[in-house]
Amino acid sequence: MTTAQPEIKLIAVMGDTGAGKSSFINSVLGYSAAQVGHGSLSCTKGVEKFDHPLSDGSIVTLVDTPGFNDYSDEGYKSDEEILRMIAAFLKTQYDAHRKFSGVVFLHAITAGLAGQSTRKMMRLFKQLCGNDQLSNVVVVTTRWDEVCHDEEAINEAKQSETCLMEAEGLLKELNDAGVPFLRTGHFDSADPFVQPPKKRYTTPSAVVDSLLGLEPVFLKMQEQMGQGKSIRETDAGMVLEEFKALKLEINERMDTIQRNIDQLNSATDPKAWEDIQKNLIADHFRSLQAKQEQELKDARAEILESRTQLRTQESSSKELITELKTTLEVSRKARTELSTECQTLRTRERQLSDQLNETRREVMALHADKARLSEELAAARTALDQSTGLRAQLDEVTKDRDRSKTSHFQTEFELERVKMVLEESKTELESCKRQLEAQARRQSPPQSPLFSNIQSPLGSSAFLELAPMSVLRGARLSSVMRAEQDRFVKQIDWLVEQGYSSFRLSKGDGDCFYRSVAFAYIEQLLNCPREDLEMEVTCRLSVLSSAKEEIINSGTEAIVVDDAFSQFENLIRNIIIPDSQQRTLTSARLLEIFKAQDSGNSYAIVPTVPNIVLFLRQLTRAQVKNNVHRYESFLTDHESGTHLDAESFCVKYIDPFGAEADHMQVIALCQALELNLDVAYLDGRPTDGVKFEQFRGDLETEKPLATLLYRYGHYDILVKER
Repeated sequence: MTTAQPEIKLIAVMGDTGAGKSSFINSVLGYSAAQVGHGSLSCTKGVEKFDHPLSDGSIVTLVDTPGFNDYSDEGYKSDEEILRMIAAFLKTQYDAHRKFSGVVFLHAITAGLAGQSTRKMMRLFKQLCGNDQLSNVVVVTTRWDEVCHDEEAINEAKQSETCLMEAEGLLKELNDAGVPFLRTGHFDSADPFVQPPKKRYTTPSAVVDSLLGLEPVFLKMQEQMGQGKSIRETDAGMVLEEFKALKLEINERMDTIQRNIDQLNSATDPKAWEDIQKNLIADHFRSLQAKQEQELKDARAEILESRTQLRTQESSSKELITELKTTLEVSRKARTELSTECQTLRTRERQLSDQLNETRREVMALHADKARLSEELAAARTALDQSTGLRAQLDEVTKDRDRSKTSHFQTEFELERVKMVLEESKTELESCKRQLEAQARRQSPPQSPLFSNIQSPLGSSAFLELAPMSVLRGARLSSVMRAEQDRFVKQIDWLVEQGYSSFRLSKGDGDCFYRSVAFAYIEQLLNCPREDLEMEVTCRLSVLSSAKEEIINSGTEAIVVDDAFSQFENLIRNIIIPDSQQRTLTSARLLEIFKAQDSGNSYAIVPTVPNIVLFLRQLTRAQVKNNVHRYESFLTDHESGTHLDAESFCVKYIDPFGAEADHMQVIALCQALELNLDVAYLDGRPTDGVKFEQFRGDLETEKPLATLLYRYGHYDILVKER
């Protein structure tokens, strides 16, 4: 079993020789690990690493680097050798993908202003780190413990610190870039007289802690070495080359001056001395002239380059001005449009405010009516309590009403049974006349005009109201099924045991399946929780819009679809959006609409329910036409048993009002509307229980929209106790 490696954070400590890098590291570690030098002599001969464990289990690695201006006799290393050591270390860390959490630049406050060697060190430091990495750099001035006891000395140190931060150079650039400047020193915590205020000075450990929370970065030279550049090709290497070239030039000048001095000292003849002087002056003038000519040449080249850049900038400025003018014009147009839209919104806001005030007045009036009705109700209750025997009479009247309602449902059911018997007799007579080899399983009623009023053969208003299963149980079967009476009764009793205590009787005119689906489709929305209602209505409307497009794509003219679709869409939209009379659709109004249509009463100029039935038939046709391969095995003539093409099948068994829905029509409509249905088959089978068939069109849920009760070509809606 392998253990997780602790996280390692790198902190580089840099600075001039004698700045106190090793002492800084020892203070963080809490013990002497790095060798400390004396004065300007360096004890750090190479890049050294010191690991310091933290309380959270991670490790901070302090990297001690040698100073560039180490001129000690013993073990002296040139600046190029020191840079090569640092570069090799940075390349190793880059290959290991180790970034630096921070860089600490140390400068002794007692060293005063930066000399030539210190300025060289600072330039090298800047190119080592890079401008983009300055957020991970902190400047720490050291040796404050040497000046904090004397007021005059500390004032000089503060003045020196101010000069470092304001004089031109790296430290001013770092200060202007927002790099933190901190103070530290070797303070003895046991001596209260030399312990300075905590807010004025920062301990080395606190300096390191301030860097650990920063995002680690690659140093500039680290990235350049990782890109395959040589040391001389890096920015730091270029700076070192500049200093080497400058040093070489100075040495050559010093040699020339020394030779001239030697020649002057060796000359004894005044004339020879004068000739030497003239030659020196002539050489100086020639050197000066060559230098001036070179400077003039460079200046001319810079002027030409500046002119070229100026022309380019002028062209870019013209393009920018043109672009700004275009943007300004677009902004003006957008401002005008926004102003117009804002004005429209203000007008709409005023209208809504007026509507809100009107609504508030209506609410106040309703509250007044509620209070009045409450008083009348209280008075009625008082009168009722005072009247002896009235409650018993009321209970008796209620029982009579329930018995009458049950009898009413039984009568309606019996009338439907008579109609079914008549239809079966008619079918048998027609079958005998045509002398068919096999009796057809079902007959399609005659086609009706698409927008004719569908009259209820029962002439009743009880359709789709909840009826107890006892009504279905007490109904007598036709002569064909009377022998199976007991089995049907057992199946009904089994449904009651499963919680199906009531059902909604649908009109038996061949459209019962489509009408039942439409009623259940809308009723389920009305039963949605209020917080989900708007989203559910929007989803259903989206599905219906897609269904409309599917109908049109199947070849049906848009004008034929629009009226039927609009009736269905408006009825669902009325669930959340009030109509012209400020009414929203309720369960009571939905039942009223379907009952009015079923009983032959007119509810609107265009019949609502027949149009919904028409839309569902059109959608079923479109699903079959657009997916013939899926329904190919169902496309047979029920009379002759021969195969039909999709169009012929739709014309005969889907399009006409009164054409009963078979297994295939149920599948097609569920797929088209993306809904689930369960169908219970009341078929009088000898086995216990009722067969349930599941039709699934909604892949996101298994919950059915409704459970339909099928009994010999007829569909009702089963209702289960909650």
